[in-house]
Amino acid sequence: MTELLTQTKEKILDHYRCVQATMSELPFYCSHLDVELVGWQNLYEKDKTTEHWCSIGVLITPWCMNVILVPNHTVLNASPDVQPFPTVGETWQVALNGGVFEFTCADDMGFGQFASGSLISVMQQFEHQTAAVSFAEQSLHMLLNLPSKTGNKNNPNNEKKLSRRALFAQLLPVG
Repeated sequence: MTELLTQTKEKILDHYRCVQATMSELPFYCSHLDVELVGWQNLYEKDKTTEHWCSIGVLITPWCMNVILVPNHTVLNASPDVQPFPTVGETWQVALNGGVFEFTCADDMGFGQFASGSLISVMQQFEHQTAAVSFAEQSLHMLLNLPSKTGNKNNPNNEKKLSRRALFAQLLPVG
């Protein structure tokens, strides 16, 4: 893991561990779960030669699970080919290999701009941290590694939109 990637991960974890104290009073808080950032890695822009333009991972907290994107400002500022990071409050549809996933953009004083997309809103379905981590790993794998089922892979507008329901249908056993 690069130094920038490690530093960003630590800033995110520090922030959410501080938030954890205030969230612990909420009725949907799961005290048996911990804050953890799973699969934190550089994300390479699809169909571009630009190196990593964002970092991506799944943030597990005792109150929710989100896919997190954090821009690499060095790359964003250096290359006009890279899509600029949207403003706070905007929704952003990002074309990933598994389909298009919707994020909401935000800003944090501790680690700057980021975007998050909800995977799980209430964490009671996970009996322990290992189960939550396994689900996070599977979700990230599906978002990043599944080939598109569309004919034109170079056009994100023709990519299938990967809803949470479609993602879960692929992850969770039916029956």
